[in-house]
Amino acid sequence: MLKGGTFVAEKTTRGREDAQRAEARGARDVPSPVRGILRTGFLIFAVVYGGLGLATGAPVVWPLFALYGLYIALTDGVTKAYITDLVVCQL
Repeated sequence: MLKGGTFVAEKTTRGREDAQRAEARGARDVPSPVRGILRTGFLIFAVVYGGLGLATGAPVVWPLFALYGLYIALTDGVTKAYITDLVVCQL
């Protein structure tokens, strides 16, 4: 029968090893749809800012603002998740 401290140390070590293996798998696995979503969002960004530069009146600007909202919706969370996947946490 294991003593309480030995059991806890064994579980902690096993959990740490599982976490390291999961981290190694996750570092290699950057989902390809993320890159496509980012590309699409940045393309929308370029179109919106190009359109705002060429806009001559309010009827053109308002739809561009709606597209800008689409850009933010597509890229904000995905960019943060992508950066989190790329950065290796060193504790």
